Amino acid sequence: MSFLYRVDGPAEGILIPHLRQAATLAATFYWHQNLNVLFYRQYIIRTLLVALTILISTIVFSQRPRNGTYTYFIRFKEWDDRTLGATCTVKIKGDSILILRNSKTRLSSNNGNILEEGIIMRHKKTGKWIIGHSADDIYAAEIGGCGVSPTIIDFKNKFWRICS
Repeated sequence: MSFLYRVDGPAEGILIPHLRQAATLAATFYWHQNLNVLFYRQYIIRTLLVALTILISTIVFSQRPRNGTYTYFIRFKEWDDRTLGATCTVKIKGDSILILRNSKTRLSSNNGNILEEGIIMRHKKTGKWIIGHSADDIYAAEIGGCGVSPTIIDFKNKFWRICS
């Protein structure tokens, strides 16, 4: 004579004719449940590692470059941020920056070869790098505009934005 056994869990309500089949089903469910937990943990760990890698690379690449001399493009705000082939020489030492004319610079300057000189700062409102002249420039209402506002320098894409 065969007995019917009731199974709890995902197969709840199913009547199984033999105890051996009920035990096999319960063991299979338990194994799958543990396997799902293992895969879920691995998924969470992988996701966290990817997020951490993205965060670290963003922090590393968004910082200002090391001391040295670089060539940057000049983007003109009044020409829709086009470079028009103009470049400049950028010298960085600590938090000081000096922007000089080079052979492809088509700008005139009152200071000879010096186009701009200042301190590298991060604008609080936008998070962009600017060339400031006083501590209050990090709170400037407008940056990169025409007039007396601080100019924008992009270290990642290597350009200096001005309004000539």
